[in-house]
Amino acid sequence: MNNVVMTKYGKVRGKFENGMYAFLGIPYAKTKRFLPPEEPDPWTGEFDATKYEPVQPQKTRLLWEHMDQYEFAEDKGLNLNVWTPACDDQRRPVIIWIHGGGNVEGTCSVPCWDGPHLVGGHNAVQVSISYRLGFLGNLYLADLLGSEYRTSGSTMELDKIMALKWIHENIEKFGGDPKRVTIMGQSGGAKSVGNLMVSPLAKGLFQQAIMVSGCAHCLRDVTTAEIVTRQFLDLLGLKERDAEKLLTMPADEIVARQMEYRKAYPHMFGPTIDGVVFTERPEEYIAGGGCDGLNVLIGYTRDENGGHWAGPSIDPEKRRDIIRKRFGRNSAHVIELYNGWLKDNAEGEAYQEVGAHFSYATQSVNFACMLARRGVKTYAYRWDYNGDHGPVHLSELSYIFRTSIEEDPIWGHGHKFDANSKLMNTTWMSFVKNGDPNNEMIPAWKPYTAPANGTRMYFRDKGPEAQPFDLNTYDHDFDFIEFSLPIN
Repeated sequence: MNNVVMTKYGKVRGKFENGMYAFLGIPYAKTKRFLPPEEPDPWTGEFDATKYEPVQPQKTRLLWEHMDQYEFAEDKGLNLNVWTPACDDQRRPVIIWIHGGGNVEGTCSVPCWDGPHLVGGHNAVQVSISYRLGFLGNLYLADLLGSEYRTSGSTMELDKIMALKWIHENIEKFGGDPKRVTIMGQSGGAKSVGNLMVSPLAKGLFQQAIMVSGCAHCLRDVTTAEIVTRQFLDLLGLKERDAEKLLTMPADEIVARQMEYRKAYPHMFGPTIDGVVFTERPEEYIAGGGCDGLNVLIGYTRDENGGHWAGPSIDPEKRRDIIRKRFGRNSAHVIELYNGWLKDNAEGEAYQEVGAHFSYATQSVNFACMLARRGVKTYAYRWDYNGDHGPVHLSELSYIFRTSIEEDPIWGHGHKFDANSKLMNTTWMSFVKNGDPNNEMIPAWKPYTAPANGTRMYFRDKGPEAQPFDLNTYDHDFDFIEFSLPIN
C-alpha cells in the first residue's frame, strides 16, 4: 500500500488527500527538559499518521485563529510531517520547511503551509518539522547545572539536527532523495536555517538553503547567554542556587513568564555558541569553508516589520533605551541612524524605520556578503510587492505557498494576485529542484560568487527586476552577533 511506509522505528500509515500522500505527526525524537534529543522508541503495529500530533508549549499569537486544533505537550511535541506524490524509488528533491515565530511560537502543523500548497504538482517531497521553543529550547544552564547541560542553550537546534538525521535515514522510503535536500524557513525559521548552516553537527545533512527574512543573527555568545539566564531567573523570583527548580517547573509557567521577558528583549531567543553545537562565530565558520558547496537563496521584505513594530510614539530618549536593550553593542550604530531619521519623521515612524532596517535587512545582506566572499553560490532578493498586505514581514509566504485568502483569511492573497503567486512558487521550486531559481517567468538572475558582482532580484508590482547590487556597500560596521555584549 502506498500509504503505509516502514521507517527505521516502525510502520506509519498516512492518507491520500489534495493529490498527495500525507504522513502527519511522525515522532522523530524523545527528550528530557534542557537535554539533547534522543532517538524515539520503536513501535509495533502501524503508527496512525493521519492527523497532526501535539505541538510544543507556547503562549502564541500566530495560532490564535486555530487554537482549538492543537494540543500542547512538551514530551510529545517533537514530530514531523511528510507529503509526497508517491512512496516509490524515484528519489525526488526534498524541501524541509522550518516554521517561524521568533523561536518562541509556531508549529509545523499549519494547513496553509502544508505540502500540496508548496510542492504540489512539482514532483517533490516536503517535510515540516517541530522543535522546542523559547527558554525550553535555548536557556543556557551549563554554569548552573553542570556539564550535562552544556548544550541546553541550543537544544532547539539539536532538535532540528535530529530531524534532519531522521529525514536522511528515512526519506527514500517516502520517494525522496537524501542527497537533494533543501532547508527553508521564514523569520525565526530563516534564523534556524542560518544557524544550521554554521553548525558543524548539521554539515552534510542538506545541500541547499533558503532564508526568507532572517539568517544566523540570533546566535549568542556564552557571556550573553549567562546574563539572559540570570535575568530570567530574576523574573521567576529564583536565585542561582535554585536553578534546579527549572527542571520540574510546569511548562506553562515558564512559557507565561518568558512572554514577559520577550516584551523587553524580543530577539533574545536563540542558540548559544557553546563549543559543541556551534564552535565559531558565523563569519569564522563561513570563512573557514564550512558552507562551501551549498546553494543559497536569501532575502527580506522592503518594509519588514511594518507599522506594528513601532508601537505608540514615546519620548525619543526612552526609545533609545529600548534600542540599547534590543541591539546590544550594535546600539550606538542603530541610535545614530535613528537620530538621523528623527529629523524628517515622527518618533514612531523613525523607530519603525530602524526596525525595518535592522531586524532582518542588514543581517541578511551581511550574511549574503560573507557567503559571496567565500565563493558560495548565493542568490539575493528583496520583496517589494504590495499585493494585499504591502511588503511587510510574512507577506510573501502566501505567494510562495500559493495560499489563497479563503485558506488563510489573515495572510492569504486574493485571487487577482494568483499570477504572481504562480511566479513565486515556480521560482522557489526551480531553486529546490535545480539549485538555481531561474525560470521562464523571471529575468536572468545572476548569483554572487564575489561581493561586487551578481544581481539582486526585486519582486515588485510591475514584475520582477534584476539589478546589480554591490553587497560591500551595506552597513558593514554592524556586528553580526546581535547581542554579544552584556545587556542591561
